[in-house]
Amino acid sequence: MLTPRPRRTELAGQALALRQAGHSTEVIAARLRITRKVAERALANALRQMERSRLALAEAARGLELDRLDSLTRLAYSVMVDVKAPIKRRLRAIDSLLAVHDRRVKVLGLALLEKGGR
Repeated sequence: MLTPRPRRTELAGQALALRQAGHSTEVIAARLRITRKVAERALANALRQMERSRLALAEAARGLELDRLDSLTRLAYSVMVDVKAPIKRRLRAIDSLLAVHDRRVKVLGLALLEKGGR
């Protein structure tokens, strides 16, 4: 019989707290009055939840960083194409665009793919 979801979530949190306190699976099972197998499942569920949260947070941070890079790209590009801007300023804008591009490659993990392909 499946445990209702709120109970499973609560159980996962309790099991994880006990594990973080250094308790073995056997102690966790005894403290929560569940079988060892259920304790293992609860710990696995808690770890999966943590991983999903971590991945969602990382994806949100990556999105924010890409938005910032887009803004910097637009700004540098507008300077680069401004024919009234001094040539030194336009050349610095090109350098900035290249730096933003390098940063974007790192944020997206493309540098790792490039190194692995050589």
